[in-house]
Amino acid sequence: MKIMEEVMRQITMTRLLRLRDVEVFLLKDGYCGDLISFMVLVDYRRPSSLEDYPYLKGIEDESNFSRANYIKVIFISDKLLSNDSQDEIITLAGGLLENKDNCHWNCDFRVLSPTEIEQILESRKYFLRFFERLLESNGLGIKLNIEDDRFIFLSQD
Repeated sequence: MKIMEEVMRQITMTRLLRLRDVEVFLLKDGYCGDLISFMVLVDYRRPSSLEDYPYLKGIEDESNFSRANYIKVIFISDKLLSNDSQDEIITLAGGLLENKDNCHWNCDFRVLSPTEIEQILESRKYFLRFFERLLESNGLGIKLNIEDDRFIFLSQD
């Protein structure tokens, strides 16, 4: 009888930014492997609503839907991820968020050009500008005027 071993992919998470309402992680295939995605956690600090889940409109009862807090996870990669890869990284987000009582969360996937991903990785100034615009486009006007010396601490705020 032959025992089959399932080989699990090791995903490395590197936190790039930590603020009260936002965290940005870099997800890589192994320790020195290729980029899988950025994972951005955005805490809206407001009750969730069906507006946060447009695909549930007409299915869910709006009066019973809301929870006390809403967190959005945005995955940003340089290519469309396979369903298996999406499931793997959603599981990582779940490990960080599933224990939040009375909190809804969901995910969004975005694809950028490899050139833009490279710019984000190579320049902290570009990194901060990109994520500031991303937060603004998601309804949060968080300014990321963070001095380089703040990156020596666990939290940058």
